Amino acid sequence: MVKELEHMNLNPNDEQSLVDGFYFIVSDAGQIQELLNEVYEDSSMQKDWVEQVANLDYRVTFDLEGEKEDCIDAMRAMTARIEEEVHAGIYLGALFLMATVLIMYYKQISEGYDDRERYQIMQKVGMSKREVKSSIRSQVLLVFFLPLLMAVLHITVAFGVITKLLAVLNLTNVPLFLVCTVVTVAVFAVFYGMVFSLTAREYYKIVN
Repeated sequence: MVKELEHMNLNPNDEQSLVDGFYFIVSDAGQIQELLNEVYEDSSMQKDWVEQVANLDYRVTFDLEGEKEDCIDAMRAMTARIEEEVHAGIYLGALFLMATVLIMYYKQISEGYDDRERYQIMQKVGMSKREVKSSIRSQVLLVFFLPLLMAVLHITVAFGVITKLLAVLNLTNVPLFLVCTVVTVAVFAVFYGMVFSLTAREYYKIVN
């Protein structure tokens, strides 16, 4: 006997999904596979892509039983495992950030050696040291912060689309994503500001 339930709140936080979701209760995984094969039987997608989307996707949840302390210990163990992966992501992010700012730093330093003779000539014909510093700061500031400003512009425009894509993965905490984005931009801005100040000072020493 087939019935359609009026209410079934299995996934209440999935309001931002790009497509409608349906729940089917079947006796075994074989029936699910038959349904998927039938849905994609006449699909115009490539064969390897059809095979990929028609595969079963498993979701594991935990319903812990036992003493309260044992459940807490199990939760702590799982949390520790997740935090290890987060630390790895932070390490890789910091590594790429350092590589980016160092590349820009050495690029500007090498340009300083190329521009040294031109700046010295301009100083000889009347350009003051204050004007030299202002010119250098403007040049280095543009190189460092224009990419950051463009990145902020891109993430602002794409924020809505990104939240939709995350919702497909059942990641629907938009405020948390917004906070993480703002913190990431702030961290980049701080590092860029520090290296910008150092680069401008070294650049001035070279051309002076």
